[in-house]
Amino acid sequence: ILVTLIFYINRFIKSRKKGKAEPIIRDERPAWQIVLELLLKLKKENLLEKANFLEFYFRLSYLLRLFIELHFNIHAVEMTTSEIRQNLANIDSHDKSKILKTLSYSDRVKFAKFIPGMQESKEALQWLEDYLLSFREKEFKPENKKAVENDNA
Repeated sequence: ILVTLIFYINRFIKSRKKGKAEPIIRDERPAWQIVLELLLKLKKENLLEKANFLEFYFRLSYLLRLFIELHFNIHAVEMTTSEIRQNLANIDSHDKSKILKTLSYSDRVKFAKFIPGMQESKEALQWLEDYLLSFREKEFKPENKKAVENDNA
């Protein structure tokens, strides 16, 4: 009887926990800002100086895919580079070729055991940072400020 009672009490407790919904927390910041914060954390880890190219390119690729997902609304994190290429064909982005080049280069390091040069890796990191910061500049251009002011009026 005691074992049966414990079984039903345990089952009751588990069913009550399932009914409670966890609150969904949404980050309302722009995509460039979210990914830039994560990129700066990656920079601080000094993976390049430790010659941990595999981890570095895995995370660099992930951050670029995350930005594509958040900014262009394409599920890029779960896509291959060729699938991203097909989906970016519909997007008007002047940096599309550099995005695809960075993803392809990352794939070579991750899957083909290619050992990149230190300078190329630093350039890839700097390019992604500059690319993300270019969206901040677009956000704060005078014509965008006027549009925001008109919306607030």
